[in-house]
Amino acid sequence: MPKVKRVKKVAAIDHETLGTQHGSAEASSLALAKEHAPKVKQLIDDFRQVCVSAVPVGGGDAQGMEAYMRNQFKFFGLKAPLRKQLQLLFVRKHTDELQDHALLLALCTALWNESKREFQYFSVDLLRRYRQELLGGGTSTEFWAVMGCVERLICTKSWWDTVDGLAYPVAGYMVEHCPALGVPLMQQWIGHDNMWLRRAAILHQVCLKKKTDEARLFSFCLARAEEREFFICKAIGWALRDYSKWNPLAVKGFVEKNRKSLSALSIKEALRKIS
Repeated sequence: MPKVKRVKKVAAIDHETLGTQHGSAEASSLALAKEHAPKVKQLIDDFRQVCVSAVPVGGGDAQGMEAYMRNQFKFFGLKAPLRKQLQLLFVRKHTDELQDHALLLALCTALWNESKREFQYFSVDLLRRYRQELLGGGTSTEFWAVMGCVERLICTKSWWDTVDGLAYPVAGYMVEHCPALGVPLMQQWIGHDNMWLRRAAILHQVCLKKKTDEARLFSFCLARAEEREFFICKAIGWALRDYSKWNPLAVKGFVEKNRKSLSALSIKEALRKIS
């Protein structure tokens, strides 16, 4: 059996400090959202008109998309390639306006309030597209402005399609570039009452390849190993499988050592790529 490194426990969290930072970011976000509300409404109306005009006769794939998402959300029925083309045209048209980071975050938040799921997809894609610009110099203010927004979106209209799009492409990017702020936040998320935040914490290092913090990955998986919620078990397996591409022996050793705690689904997914 491969030698397994000792897995560190999730470190203690300074909840008071995190709470203060969250509160300040939330208050600032609400003020900016109010300030930019008229312009945000204009932008959303513009994108809505573009989407409505592009819907094929008969509603496109709306019924199939809604059924796939268990009828939790309404859709225009735009296939992903067409939607992304429309998004790109919108971004090009409003490039100058989207350079205002406060306006951009207010837009991403407001898109989440719209009834059609394509609006939430656009919000996720905007955050992914502009993540580097939004982080800027990596100051505490910039970090919390983005992560405050991301956390709210993960906890609202939650399902895997949007949560996963925010987890590693956005939250993971922020943590990677601001570890002093991001790692404590992920340590808070992994123990959070909200299941989707726990899933996001498990997945935030997906696609980091050899830059993955192995100790953090294993400690997070171990922290939720005995949980039997499907989306958590699946996330553990996915995160381990992704890392197994770069360190299969470590993943195999971790699974063998913790086989009694891990779910059958997590084990199956984790070892899928290991011969």
